[in-house]
Amino acid sequence: MDTIADSFELVDKHNILMYEWSVRQQDLLFISGHTHKPVFASLDHIDRLATQLEKAKTENNTALILALEEEIERRRLEYQGKKIVKTMAKPSYFNTGCCCFSDGDMTGIEIENGFIRLVKWKANGKAGTRAVLEESPLFYLFNQL
Repeated sequence: MDTIADSFELVDKHNILMYEWSVRQQDLLFISGHTHKPVFASLDHIDRLATQLEKAKTENNTALILALEEEIERRRLEYQGKKIVKTMAKPSYFNTGCCCFSDGDMTGIEIENGFIRLVKWKANGKAGTRAVLEESPLFYLFNQL
């Protein structure tokens, strides 16, 4: 196993290397892809869900807590064997994850009308169903750089 698609360890190393490179660049958002582990604003999807879960717990939002716990468990199974790496603090790195899953679902990065989004298209007949997984205004990210 010597490709990112075959090695969970290489996925994490790749994401860390790409983040470390991007953080040394001035005023740059770096978009990479196809590691099978999405990263949005330097947080992998599980990191972001965990942050949302902590906020829901603080607000005592029971319904959201349950939904986020289920989503985290589902993502852990999806990324099974892949490490949950350190949170990367500067929101300079993005990774599409996997352009096409074995079930026909696809993930990608969209940039439109001043926003950047991590999206997932679920195979659903010919049309498919689009879901926004993460979203941020570009001005906010550039202010963080």
